[in-house]
Amino acid sequence: MYADLHGPTIPYGPLPARLIDNIRIRVGPAAAGFPFPSPTGIVDFSLRSPLGTAGVSPTVYAGPFGTSGFDLDAHTPVADGHCGVGAGITRRWDEFAPAVTQFTTDVGAIGECRISDVSSVTLFYGRTTETHQTVLPTLYLTTAATPQPFAARGTAPDWALGTIVLKDYGGVLTLEAPAHWTLRAGVFRSIYDEPRSGSDLLSDPGPAATAPQQYVSYPDQFTGSTSGELRATHLTTSGPRQWELTLTLRARDVTARYGGYDQVPLPDAVLGIQSVVPEPRFTYGPPTHDHIEQWTGGAAYALHWKDALDFAVGLEQVRYDRSITAPVAAPVASRETPLLYYASSGVPISRHAA
Repeated sequence: MYADLHGPTIPYGPLPARLIDNIRIRVGPAAAGFPFPSPTGIVDFSLRSPLGTAGVSPTVYAGPFGTSGFDLDAHTPVADGHCGVGAGITRRWDEFAPAVTQFTTDVGAIGECRISDVSSVTLFYGRTTETHQTVLPTLYLTTAATPQPFAARGTAPDWALGTIVLKDYGGVLTLEAPAHWTLRAGVFRSIYDEPRSGSDLLSDPGPAATAPQQYVSYPDQFTGSTSGELRATHLTTSGPRQWELTLTLRARDVTARYGGYDQVPLPDAVLGIQSVVPEPRFTYGPPTHDHIEQWTGGAAYALHWKDALDFAVGLEQVRYDRSITAPVAAPVASRETPLLYYASSGVPISRHAA
C-alpha cells in the first residue's frame, strides 16, 4: 500500500524501527513484480507481525565509540490466536564519530486480526524521539586553501543541540471479495517535527586553523502528511497462466512549515575544537507555509506464464497541486497533471538467467 513517509533515513529510517520487520529497495528488474513501479525505485517496508506464539526478544549492544543501548520487543496472541498484539521499545545512545552523538527513544505498538486466509486488519502506532543531536560544522572555502585534516569533532558550542520527533500511525484493511477480487485500503499519518535545530558555519580558515564562525538557529520546522490508497485486484488462474488486473486510487495531503531562521556571528573557532561561548538570544522571523495535495488514479495489467513469460503494463493519471506562502512575497500556486505509464516483460532463458 502507498504511504507518504517523512523523516531522516540516517541512521534508521523514516518509520520507527520497532514497527519494521525489514526494508528492501527495489529498483529496475527487482521492482518488476510491483504494480506502478517508479524509475527511482520502491522502498518496500514490511511491518512486524504480532501473530503466532507469544514471545519476548531483548537485545543489548555496545560500540563503536560510546554507543550503547537496548531493544525490547514482545507480542502475544489474543482471541484464540486469530489476533495478536505487540509492542517494542528502544533506548539508545549513539556516538557515530568521536563526540558526534545522539540519544534515541523509539516505541511502537501493532495489532493484527486475521479474519480468513486473505482478509485481515492491521493497526499500528510508532514514535521516535532523537535528542542531544550534535550539530556538525559546515566549512566553506572561497579564497582559502584546503585546510589540513583535523579531528572529526564539532566546533559548535554545547548549547547547540538538535531535537527531532517522528510519529507514524495508520491501518491497513484487506478483504476477500466475490469473483476473485481482493480489496485493500490503507490510511497513514506521518509527522516529522524539528522543534530545535541549527547549522554551524565556518568559512576560509587561516594558517592557524581558525575560521570565522556563524550559527544559524531554526524555529520549529514541521512536516505532516496524511496519505492512503484504495486498491482492487482481480486474479484469474488457468493452468500455468495467471492474469492480474489492478485498479488503484492514491492520495496525499502534506502541510509543511519551514524557514524563519536567525543567523548570529560567533568568535572565531579553531577547527576540531569545540567553541565555548554563551548562547545568544535568537530572534526568529515568520516561517514559510507549504501545502501539497495529490491524487493519482491508475490501472495495471499483468500476465504471469510459468516458465514462458512475465508481462506488465500500467497507466496512471496524476493531479498535483502545490501552494507556497513565503514571508514578504505573494503566494505561489502550481498544478501538474502528468500521465504516467510503464511496460515490462521478461522471458526465462534458463534456470539462472532471463
